[in-house]
Amino acid sequence: MSRIVGHQPETTRPDQVLVLQDTTTRLQVVLEADLPVEAYRQLISLDLAAIRHGPLHYDRQRSEWRSELDEWQHRVPPT
Repeated sequence: MSRIVGHQPETTRPDQVLVLQDTTTRLQVVLEADLPVEAYRQLISLDLAAIRHGPLHYDRQRSEWRSELDEWQHRVPPT
C-alpha cells in the first residue's frame, strides 16, 4: 500500500479536520484526519472547476467527493 500523506502523529484524532481553500474561487475542501487513501487519489484527479459551491467533503458511504450545497443548487425542481 502506497502512502500519499506522511506519517501522522499519535495525537491525531479522527474528528480533526484540515480545511483547504482556493484563493481564487474560495472553494473549501475538508480533509478529515482518517480519510482513506482512495479519497486522496480521487481528489487529485477531481475537476474542482465543476464545483460551484462548497465545502467539498468525502462521502464514505458513496466513496466519492461531493458538495451537498452544490448538489442542492443543481437539483431538478419537482414537476
